Amino acid sequence: MSCSNKKLLRGTNNNVIPFFVIFLATIYIGTRPIWCYADTHLYTQIFNLVQSGQWIEIKGFGEEPFFLWVEYLCIELTDASGWLLVVSIFYVVGMGIASYHWMPRHLFLAIIFCFTAFSFWGYATNGIRNGMASSIALLGLSFFCKGKTHTIIGYGLLLLGMATHKTIGAVIVAATVALFLKKTNLNLSIWLSCIILSLLFQDYFKDLFILFADDERMTNYLTQEVNKNLFSSTGFRWDFILYSAAPILLGWYTVVKKGITDKTYMFLLHTYIFANAFWVLINTAAYSNRFAYISWFMYPILLAYPLAKFSIFKRQGIITGLILITCIAFTYIM
Repeated sequence: MSCSNKKLLRGTNNNVIPFFVIFLATIYIGTRPIWCYADTHLYTQIFNLVQSGQWIEIKGFGEEPFFLWVEYLCIELTDASGWLLVVSIFYVVGMGIASYHWMPRHLFLAIIFCFTAFSFWGYATNGIRNGMASSIALLGLSFFCKGKTHTIIGYGLLLLGMATHKTIGAVIVAATVALFLKKTNLNLSIWLSCIILSLLFQDYFKDLFILFADDERMTNYLTQEVNKNLFSSTGFRWDFILYSAAPILLGWYTVVKKGITDKTYMFLLHTYIFANAFWVLINTAAYSNRFAYISWFMYPILLAYPLAKFSIFKRQGIITGLILITCIAFTYIM
């Protein structure tokens, strides 16, 4: 908050501290207790059952072969704690490398936004497969807009993310559409239209997705009754829509109002808009937050990138600090 605009936008080439923080976060998350955090405990039990020979194979992830391959490799080489550390490396280091690709001179700012994001800890300890897949996808997106060869690498990593968790398929679709639909006003109109359509036809889009999803696990998330001990609010999630709108509002102000942008930011913004629009259509489902993560994993980058790259506000250091404090407060409250 005390940085002048010139100093903030200049950044630094010295990334020793942010890479050290990435290392610490990786170790801290990877060596967490294996008996808590819901999915951590569940996945640990599955790992131990296979490693001890009580289960012949891991069940339920047959269409996500990369995640299975990593787990089977770890079953041969280490224990459950070591495996969780490997998953943590994919998750945190993948996020860090992607941030470095986009903001090499502002890496510390990028990882502060990433590590304090609403979805960061939940993805790290509960939806661990989703988190691993999203970081691989984030790394893939960081290769786009740098030429055809890099785009091919990017698509390869996105497919690897999809082989970790199938929901990354929606990110692939969103990224592909973003390469062709490049008018921000049009894409914002599509997002707003999805809110209206979701209000008018709440169950229709949920039923339509169930019809085409062909995935029992995803269908269960959309059809089962919500556990009210875990969810303080059900129905149309205005709170999450308002939360999702923050990077979009910043993008509108930056691109449309101020006329400041570059090819990478346009691609990221539009990919986020399309990925989030998909969730908006089904946001009334009981566990739709799991689908919101399809776009939310990009959330901190969509905030950090324009604040680090472009001169948008007169006192940008203060605005950046206030946005960061607001994000941390939202994470803490939720």
